[in-house]
Amino acid sequence: MVQQKIYTKNKMKRLTIWTDGACSGNGQAGARAGYGVYFEGRDWDISKRLRGKQTNNCAELYAVYAALKRVYYREKEPCELYFRIDNKIALNTLLETRRAGANWNIISKLYKVRDVLIKRGFIINGKHVSAHVGIPGNERADKLATVGAKKKERLQSLDTETSEIMGILDRY
Repeated sequence: MVQQKIYTKNKMKRLTIWTDGACSGNGQAGARAGYGVYFEGRDWDISKRLRGKQTNNCAELYAVYAALKRVYYREKEPCELYFRIDNKIALNTLLETRRAGANWNIISKLYKVRDVLIKRGFIINGKHVSAHVGIPGNERADKLATVGAKKKERLQSLDTETSEIMGILDRY
């Protein structure tokens, strides 16, 4: 299980990451989903259209996966990754380990990158936040997700991305 305590007294720096997913027409034909990630103190924001299954939960999970992947490529020194997420499914998926289930294609990749980061010395924590109540970081992630949902559909296949993740794993 991933560490769930918040280490406010540790010597590591903390990177606060806000993630969100958005889906207009969730659960209906023609739905459009996007995801957003806001990294406090970094110019790393992500705002993209989700490819594949267009649901809010997929977008929420993919936002967490995209955040972890961005940290993998850009953060050189281990630090505490403090996620602030308004979706309990996404938060629980990040902090615990499931073996299978809905959206496993996204979750399995999320776990691979998360586990590599932990092996590199990163600490991963998170906290649930309420949505749409004016919390600045959450509002920014929500805006990024909403803009992402309005973008053109992404064409890169999941197979291309999976082979990229396998390359990450080969290095560890």
